[in-house]
Amino acid sequence: MKNPLFRRMSIYVCISLAIITIITTILEVLRAKGYLPNGNNVTPNGEVLILRAIFIHLIQVTIGTVHLFYAANKIVSKKKISLLYTIHIFLLFISWFSYVLEFFDPSKVQHLELSVGYIGFISLPLFFIIMYIFSAIQLDIVDRLVREQKLSKYLKNISFIDGLTMIPNRRFFDLKIQNEHKKMIEGISRFSLVLLDIDYFKLYNDQYGHLQGDECLKQVGRFLVVHLKGKGVVCRYGGEEFGFILPNCSKEEALEIARNCNKSLEDLAIPHLTSPISDYVTCSAGVVTFEIEEKISIKQGIETADQRLYMAKQNGRNRVVG
Repeated sequence: MKNPLFRRMSIYVCISLAIITIITTILEVLRAKGYLPNGNNVTPNGEVLILRAIFIHLIQVTIGTVHLFYAANKIVSKKKISLLYTIHIFLLFISWFSYVLEFFDPSKVQHLELSVGYIGFISLPLFFIIMYIFSAIQLDIVDRLVREQKLSKYLKNISFIDGLTMIPNRRFFDLKIQNEHKKMIEGISRFSLVLLDIDYFKLYNDQYGHLQGDECLKQVGRFLVVHLKGKGVVCRYGGEEFGFILPNCSKEEALEIARNCNKSLEDLAIPHLTSPISDYVTCSAGVVTFEIEEKISIKQGIETADQRLYMAKQNGRNRVVG
């Protein structure tokens, strides 16, 4: 059996049935030696009871097995797995209680009825204990799996976050633009790309120092995230350059967003006394739209946006070209 789940389920079922068989054999031996009451004959009611006992045991074994190994192979919440075990334990208790009632019913003191009563009275609590042990082990496994999943998710998330600005990084940018480009190629929706660069950032670092330059990048990053909320995603593209990916956004809308960012950033009034064009930090941007009809490649789109950013710088900076 190559399937580990099926193999473990089979082992668990065999063990459970073996326990029932062993207990039944022990009871029969004790009955034969006179330690247990002996019925005179096998009644139809007794046959019904033994068949029902086997049926109920098989159902319980199946339910318990599915619960245990579903949790082992699928990471589910502790609350959900606890609910599954609660339901299963309730079924066990109901079955055991019915056996107890039958066991003490004088009208059913026959050989098979007594065997069924002893099986229910002894094997079900034993089965309950086994299930409890497996439950405790399983919940520990689920806990560890959940912790590992959370750690994996955390590591994946931080791999997409820029360590300085705490916004999505170039790696996330590449993944996001691939997803949007795929939708564009499939004819689902267009999207726009904006490449934005802080003007004269080298002069800023020379004047204020690299630590203050880092603070400036953080401040600009936070500003852009707030400004683009609900419109698209902003990433740190590299150095003092940022990239916007704007899903389902026309060229006109992208230009308007970029121009608003350009104006609002200067209004933020981050001092930049060595800038030749303003007393505050400003930016330049290049805009390109990936239209469904044109189906340009990612490389072509980025090169176009970069060329337009270069044109914005050549034409005096603090402007948007699209």
